[in-house]
Formats: sequence, C-alpha cells, structure tokens
Amino acid sequence: MALPDLDDLIAEVDRRCDTAHLPARQEQFDWLALLTVAAELAGQLHALADDLVEAYVEHLPDARLLVRSTGPSAPD
Repeated sequence: MALPDLDDLIAEVDRRCDTAHLPARQEQFDWLALLTVAAELAGQLHALADDLVEAYVEHLPDARLLVRSTGPSAPD
C-alpha cells in the first residue's frame, strides 16, 4: 500500500467538501469549509496511525519494553 501524497490528500478534501466546487460567479473558495474537512481527514489519519501503532505493540511483546525504555520519562 502506497501512502497518499499531498496532492492525493488535497484531492480527497476537495472530494469530501460540498463547497469545494464553486459556481462560476464565486471568486473565493469557502476556505473555512475546506479547512474543516481537512482537519476531519487529518483526525481520521491520526486515529488510523494510532490504531496501527497499537496493533504492533499488542502483537510484539518486547515492543512494550522498548517503548518504555526509550521514552523521555524512563527511569534509569
């Protein structure tokens, strides 16, 4: 699976946003609507990344020890 690039993510925001495609008489995009959709998409990608990391940690018993030992607050 290839990771989406920025152009793919912009296209996805445009696809999901109802106001991305403007009538000919409008000069400006609805930037607030586009930003809202972009933030929602970023949140979904973040949640997916969190789930991916959690799945790896659950399936790799030593990964928990590695994460704890390399964290910024790990005891000596």
